[in-house]
Amino acid sequence: YYLLSNDFRALGEELYQKKEFGESLRAFENALLIMKSDLISAKTDTNLVYNTALAAYESQNWEKVIAYLSGLHEDAYSSTSSHLLSFAYLNSGDTLRSEEVIIEGLEMYHYDESLLMYLINYLSKDNRNASAIEILDRAIETCPENFRFLWARGLVYQKMEINDKAIENFLLAAEHSSDEAELYYHLGVSYSNIGIELRESARRITKNNIYKEVREQYLDKFREAVKWLERSYKLDPHKKETASALSQLYSQLQMKEELENMKQLAY
Repeated sequence: YYLLSNDFRALGEELYQKKEFGESLRAFENALLIMKSDLISAKTDTNLVYNTALAAYESQNWEKVIAYLSGLHEDAYSSTSSHLLSFAYLNSGDTLRSEEVIIEGLEMYHYDESLLMYLINYLSKDNRNASAIEILDRAIETCPENFRFLWARGLVYQKMEINDKAIENFLLAAEHSSDEAELYYHLGVSYSNIGIELRESARRITKNNIYKEVREQYLDKFREAVKWLERSYKLDPHKKETASALSQLYSQLQMKEELENMKQLAY
């Protein structure tokens, strides 16, 4: 019976590689059935359970995915198993349980980065930004060395149009990271956003001395934005959004030579 179970398992793996997932699932389930029977007094093979769940996942049999992965999730088998279980609940229509599984996984796996980023993206798309910030606060407290958590919190604040908070987090992330073009890009965008807000408020000012003061403030923000966007552009000169943002700022700051160079590069 051990040999028969192993044969089914080998067949399941072969069929999985051939992308015959339905048949692979049947083979793995037969292997499990024998291993769980009274004919063999064997402990549950968690790797076999996981492989069976993978075949069920690829077959989009969400009910079986949930059945096989729930126990593995409870036993903290792996962050990937929890991730897949969350997907299965989501695809089966149980969004509440899907979210709960990810949150449980974060506690189990010490704020695993892939689980956290998935949850933050999910909450952000659902415009639940306050919840995303709350979870990121806990993650950063637990893993202060992970600069991507600070970066993610900055992105949420940027989406909420709280650009000063976004900048604060981006700068902290930059202190803990190697050069990241995308991080510098978002830093530049946040400074530019503040500059635009100040420029709009300046247009409503009637007193010339106050207008000049606010004008200098927004120009300072634009200059700071240029600094970070140029750093981003140097690392990744192929990102069109960076080049476009720089061109607009060069124009605003009357940096004619830099603007002309950017136009030449565009062609």
